[in-house]
Amino acid sequence: MMIQPGNGFPSARQAFAENVKELQKLSKWVSDSPEASLRLEDGHFKTGDVGKWRGRALSVAAFFMPFLRNYVDKTLTSYSLETIAQQEAAVKHLKKILVNSNKKTTSLSERKVISVEKAMQFIQSPASRSTAPEDSWVLPPTLSSGWRVSSKDTPDMEQLQVNMKLEYRVYTSSDEVQTKLETEQTAAVQQQGEMAQHFEKLQATAASGGKITEFEDSRLLDFKEKSDSRIKGETVGDLNAQDTKGSIPLDSYRYSDINEEDPDKAVKVFDRSSDFYTETETDSGVAHCTGRRKSMDDAVLCTRFKVQTQAGEVEIKLTGVFDGHGDGGDVASGFAKDNIVHHLKKRLEADNPESLDDLRIMNTLKLAFVDTGNSFIPPEGKAECGTTANVVLQIDDNLWTANVGDSRAVLLDPEGRVMQLSEDAKPTDDRYKKAIEKRGGYVDGRGRLNGSARVAGDLGGHFAYGAMSARPKVVKHRVPPEGWEGYKLVQGCDGLFDVANSDVVGGFVHQSAARQASNAAIAGQLAELAYKSDSQDNVSVIVTSL
Repeated sequence: MMIQPGNGFPSARQAFAENVKELQKLSKWVSDSPEASLRLEDGHFKTGDVGKWRGRALSVAAFFMPFLRNYVDKTLTSYSLETIAQQEAAVKHLKKILVNSNKKTTSLSERKVISVEKAMQFIQSPASRSTAPEDSWVLPPTLSSGWRVSSKDTPDMEQLQVNMKLEYRVYTSSDEVQTKLETEQTAAVQQQGEMAQHFEKLQATAASGGKITEFEDSRLLDFKEKSDSRIKGETVGDLNAQDTKGSIPLDSYRYSDINEEDPDKAVKVFDRSSDFYTETETDSGVAHCTGRRKSMDDAVLCTRFKVQTQAGEVEIKLTGVFDGHGDGGDVASGFAKDNIVHHLKKRLEADNPESLDDLRIMNTLKLAFVDTGNSFIPPEGKAECGTTANVVLQIDDNLWTANVGDSRAVLLDPEGRVMQLSEDAKPTDDRYKKAIEKRGGYVDGRGRLNGSARVAGDLGGHFAYGAMSARPKVVKHRVPPEGWEGYKLVQGCDGLFDVANSDVVGGFVHQSAARQASNAAIAGQLAELAYKSDSQDNVSVIVTSL
């Protein structure tokens, strides 16, 4: 199979592709010597020694004319040194190509010369062109151990292999990455706009005395009313509080166990509160509320870690929300929290990169999420579980948001303008539905993926046999010219954003911050207001100063 140049490869790969015909000729010429060395000459790959035939001719002449010996020796030495330099240039050039494909390579310090045969294997390998090398894949339990949801179902192994290639596909062009980033940012902002328009209609209906029939809509209006009252000081709540840790008591949650035969024990009462604290490492306030669930399935991560490149060490700030679902969702979210940094660091540092450019970061976010999801093994007897993941990384001051599922990230500027940085991924969305069906899955009449999950993607959801992708949607937000002073980042699970849209949440945070409330106190009150607005889920919130 021959590769044609200009198919969206990065510059180094494209330069390599333009030499394919020449390499194919070379591979035939050295068929009896497959280890023949490859070097670079005038931007093109060549084989053999520099001045090989002229050197032989000079050697013959020196044999018959000894007085030429010194001249010939100097010339041959020059050819030899030039050959070594060309070979080293070829290896270095090929290594840059391999770095772009996330392929492990030999250290440049070993100065090994690549063979034509190996070069041809590389350019003809589908894995190096469109997916990460297979030896870097993390096989999910469905493939590594024959895992099944139950003893009755049999996964389609051929479909699983197809899904794996889809999961581990890579971007090979910086232009392709920029286009994708713009597409995902547009999708997130468009969703924000649609929700804002819907909310305006609800407000107009309520103001004119119309009836709000949908429970979901009534909760949106309720949250807005309660948050406005809190800002105006009409209800209990001190927005000037500088508390960095605390607990807001809430009404108890009464749960009716329909499987309990004893009427006196059927109704169970759970104490509830919104607990908040501060993560100083990332300047974040974090809040949790178990809410109208029997247990907490969310996890959050606020940390910093370092990545080594040829240009030096890069420190990365990371905040993330993980919302587990299914019986065992708490295990899935906890696993993602504990392992995501390991996989991010491993992918970012692969092949000792010169620097962290957009191409590498984009591929890292995609593949590290997949690595994390595939390495999760569900608890015994709790097959149908997984977790959403909304992760924001600050790399060289730029913000990178990676999201899978329906948790959300929202950015506020110092003037209170709100920008949604991630799009909620729901199975009922046509784009996600088509992707699910392409992977062998389906969306039922209740809007659930394979009759189970209400999200279109997650980490660790092996019960869908690859139909539920772990590849996140990625958005990059460049550092503004004036820097991040005064900016706030809000991340929350659907327990918050099911009852409040991005603009309402952003408005509350902005006004609270203007009254000198701490990030922790703001997060605690957002969780409190969500519960009081009839959120039916766990609520987790992170408010971070950038």
